[in-house]
Amino acid sequence: MTTDTTPRAALVPQAAAEGSFSFDHLQRMATAIAKSGMFPTKTPEAALTILLLAQAENVHPMQAVQDYDVIEGKPALKSGAMLARFIRAGGKVEWLEQSDAKVSGKFSAPNGSVITVTWDAERVKTAGLANRPNHQKFPMQMKRARCISEAIRAIWPVTTLYTREEMIDGAIEVDITPVSAAEAVREVTESAAASATALTDAERQEHFDALDAAPDMASLASVFAAAWKHGAEAKDKAAQEAFKTVYDAKKAQFTQEGQV
Repeated sequence: MTTDTTPRAALVPQAAAEGSFSFDHLQRMATAIAKSGMFPTKTPEAALTILLLAQAENVHPMQAVQDYDVIEGKPALKSGAMLARFIRAGGKVEWLEQSDAKVSGKFSAPNGSVITVTWDAERVKTAGLANRPNHQKFPMQMKRARCISEAIRAIWPVTTLYTREEMIDGAIEVDITPVSAAEAVREVTESAAASATALTDAERQEHFDALDAAPDMASLASVFAAAWKHGAEAKDKAAQEAFKTVYDAKKAQFTQEGQV
């Protein structure tokens, strides 16, 4: 029986000493990260999303690319990073058993909530995961990851993200309902029509620059409202989501500086 209370230094999120980075700096970092081939994030767009998420959480960019993966186009927090953040906030975990057949842990949250979670071979089978390659190759590690994500999300739900291991297992349900040929053509046509009205790269960048240059919260709210309206008029939901991500990151910067 082991008690885990102190995370390894490499897993502890660290706030950037310089404060928040500008959007231009983040773009350049994202390109460099993707080109390096040293991290799972392989495209500049995916890397930029991770960096914006990190800035909103006050986590250094290089820590973020170690903590997150992008799986099927979605950010996923590694279970080790989730546990490290939990412990850093004052949580504790007591591992009652760790073996290929069974992993059980008692988790105590900073608010006093306590839960014991167990994953064994029978539960893995019931969840339909027994034939997954990673569960066959690394049974103890995958059960441990499941214990971490289930327990922490239950008693310390500070993140809605899935863990990397859950994403690999297929934790997110995908709609595989068959559609007729006519429905498929309609969906493609609607998608093409939406793309045709999307904002241009130049229009998006103009809004990104305005958001990044906002000197205070009032100005930020104003330029975000304009960007959001422009995206809505163009029926460009992707652009709106991108504007919201930048807005949240900038708002987090102002919060850190005491402006909010």
